[in-house]
Amino acid sequence: MQTIIDEEHIIQHLIADDNSIINGLYHKYKKGCLYSLQQLGADNVAEDIFQEAFLSFVVNVKRGKFRGESKLSTYINTIAKYKFFNHSKKRKPWTEDISELEIVVDENDDTTYDSERIKELTFKLEALDEKCKTLLRSFYFKGMDLKHLSTEMGISYDFIRQKKSRCIKKLKNSMTK
Repeated sequence: MQTIIDEEHIIQHLIADDNSIINGLYHKYKKGCLYSLQQLGADNVAEDIFQEAFLSFVVNVKRGKFRGESKLSTYINTIAKYKFFNHSKKRKPWTEDISELEIVVDENDDTTYDSERIKELTFKLEALDEKCKTLLRSFYFKGMDLKHLSTEMGISYDFIRQKKSRCIKKLKNSMTK
C-alpha cells in the first residue's frame, strides 16, 4: 500500500515538472532497466534505449497515458523492452521462413559463437509445437502485431500475449539445455 501512495505522489510531481523527481527516478530505475536490457542482448544500445524509454515514460505520465495499472519500474522496463524489440527489428531484416536465414561470416571476425547460437535457435524453434512456431515467426519475423494475430487466430488478445510469453519461455529454456 505504501508503494502505491508513493507512486501517486511521484506521478503528481512528474506532472508538475519537478526536475528533482525526474532526475531521482532516472537514477533509481536506470541500473535495473539496463540489466534487463542487457539480458535481452542490448549490450551496446542499452543506455540509449533506456534514455528513450525513460523519456517516453515521462511524456506518457504527463499526457495521462499511465493508468497506474503496474508499478513504475515495471512500466519503464516494459517500454524499454518494446523499444529494444523495435530497434532489433529495424536492424535485422528477417526472412519469412527461418530456414531461409542466411548467415554471412566475415573471415576477419570471430562469429563462430554467434552462428552456432543462430543454428541452435533455428533448431530449437523448429522443435516447438506448431502454434508456438507460427506465433513467434509471425510476431518476430513477419512483424505482425499481437492484435492482428489474435484476430487472425481467433483467440483473445490477452490469451495470445500469454501464449507468446510461454512460447518464448519454452524457447529460452530449450536454449539453456
